Amino acid sequence: MAFVSVEAYEADWLPSNNKNRIRIWIAGSTTPTVLQLNTEPEFNGLLAMLGKPGVMWETDKKYLHLGRRPAGT
Repeated sequence: MAFVSVEAYEADWLPSNNKNRIRIWIAGSTTPTVLQLNTEPEFNGLLAMLGKPGVMWETDKKYLHLGRRPAGT
C-alpha cells in the first residue's frame, strides 16, 4: 500500500447532459488521473474531499484517502 499526495485537481460539469469529470495530479506525475464517477453525489463528495488539505492517492488499489483529523477540519 503506497500513498502519494494529490497535488492538484480539476473538475468539469456539462449541465446540458449531466456529464462530469474530475482529474487529479499526484506528486511525481505530470499526467492526470481521471477518477471514475457514476453519480452526482459521488462527484460532490469527491469535490468536498479534494477541498481538504492532505488528500492522498493509494497507488495499488487506486483510491483517495484523507487521513484521520479532528472533527470540524
